[in-house]
Amino acid sequence: MADVTWDEIRSLRADFLNLQLTETANKLSERNCVELIGLLVKEGLLNVIYTTDGKDIITEQRLIREILDEIYANGGRINIVDLAQHLKIDLTYIESKVGDVCKEDPTLQFTLGQFISAEYTNRLVEEINDMLVERGLISFSELIHNLHSTKSRQYLDLFIQRVKESFKLKENETSHDTTRKTEMKNIQETLKQLHGNICIFSRSIEQLIADNETNLADTLQRHLIRSLCSDMCDVIIREIDTSASAKTGQLSIEERNKIIQKMPESTRNHLSKVNESLNGKNAETTLTRLEDAAGELLQIILKRPNKKTEKDLILDIREKLKAKLTDEQDPAMILHLTITLLFYAVNNGRLIHAPGKAVPTLIKFLSKTLPSNINQRLYEMQEFVIQQSTAEVASTQLPNEKIEFIKKLGLNAKENMSFTSFSNDNNETS
Repeated sequence: MADVTWDEIRSLRADFLNLQLTETANKLSERNCVELIGLLVKEGLLNVIYTTDGKDIITEQRLIREILDEIYANGGRINIVDLAQHLKIDLTYIESKVGDVCKEDPTLQFTLGQFISAEYTNRLVEEINDMLVERGLISFSELIHNLHSTKSRQYLDLFIQRVKESFKLKENETSHDTTRKTEMKNIQETLKQLHGNICIFSRSIEQLIADNETNLADTLQRHLIRSLCSDMCDVIIREIDTSASAKTGQLSIEERNKIIQKMPESTRNHLSKVNESLNGKNAETTLTRLEDAAGELLQIILKRPNKKTEKDLILDIREKLKAKLTDEQDPAMILHLTITLLFYAVNNGRLIHAPGKAVPTLIKFLSKTLPSNINQRLYEMQEFVIQQSTAEVASTQLPNEKIEFIKKLGLNAKENMSFTSFSNDNNETS
């Protein structure tokens, strides 16, 4: 004891004092926490969800927040199978919270087992629009391949597995259904194309009537009814009565009437009205009856094109006419196509569907607008075509440069075009 110094005593005293002043921390062991949470759940004071690995627990409110975070972390789209794996939560709990998640964020929608945000949808629309602007045409199968990413693959596999377990599909039935769907899709596309073209050509006829060009309008109207409108009627009839498919080419009024009379009354009434109008002179009446027949009998709704769609259709028809003119060698057909394209150029971008016999009338109509030198070339070409059609002067030939001039005139025809360059060409080749 004598060996202990006062310095050591003071040091021990200070340590003891510090120990007395130290506060004891309140700590719970992991086991205590589990028991406490279990008690709260048992008393109904707390609702929790256990993770699939049993290591964590999560409240329902926190689960909703975690789901929202995962949706946005995955670009605004995720299926619930992937969601359950990421969060390590049983799929049934995820499914039970679908309504609460969509209520928490009204911009979300739940479709085919997937959460999809409005932002994702808008982005998808922009991507599709960019592709259409760049390429002009894209198939649905290509869109699905490019845009329907692997995010939904696992959910899709699960869905397919369940379907296979529930149903045993016969290969021949599947093949038949696929063929039928393809046929119906082709019919729908054919009807829509014919309908769109008829609408475009009808607009031009309406303008001619407004300009008091009634004779030309009547000629074009009758030709439109007997060609494209009749083709459209035949497509509908052949879809309803397969026996009519055996007949190739366009059906006559009498042939259509015989087929229609064998059909049920409701079908017969619609098609009889269409067939009757095909013998008339009013394209608008015929078109309206065709639209009604397609909607009632085939459930194919044909809508009149708006301004944007109409412009796209006109440009498409114009490009097809130019492509045909490029390869054409027959002088009569070259003149016919050129006159059609010139009509587009001088009539505010409108197109017509004209028979060959209307070409002289159209040349006379266009002469009011075209320069005299162009009119001279057109009349010269017309005279050559008329002479060529007679046996006595079949050997008559027009210089190639004059035929090429007419072809060039059609190929370069565009809305509000200037004919100055063609005037110069005319002076050089005269």
